[in-house]
Amino acid sequence: MLVFAGVIWNLFSGIPEKVHFGEEHFHWKRNDHSTITRELYTYYREEDIDMAYTIEDLKRDSALEGLPFLSPEERIKGLDPAQIMQSLDPEQRKLLGELFKKAWTKEK
Repeated sequence: MLVFAGVIWNLFSGIPEKVHFGEEHFHWKRNDHSTITRELYTYYREEDIDMAYTIEDLKRDSALEGLPFLSPEERIKGLDPAQIMQSLDPEQRKLLGELFKKAWTKEK
C-alpha cells in the first residue's frame, strides 16, 4: 500500500518520473479534503510552474480571480477606512474628498 503523503508530493516534485508515478498511483478519495489539492495540481500542470507555488499563493490567486464577481461593498468589507485612503493616490483622495463634500451638503 502506498503512503498518501509520499504519493501526493510526487505530483508536485518537478521531477518528471516522480510526477508520472504520482499521476498513476494517487487516487482522489475524499472530495471534501482534496478539492484544493486537485485545484492546485491542475493549476500546476496547466501552467508548468515550479513547486515554489504554495497553498497561500493559490488562495491569493483564487481570491483575485473572484474579485470581478464581488460588489464594491463586498470588496472593501473588513477594511479600515484609513487603509482604503492610504491605497489611493493624491488625485484620487482629492476626488473622493470632493464627492464626500457633495454628499454631505446634499444631506443637510
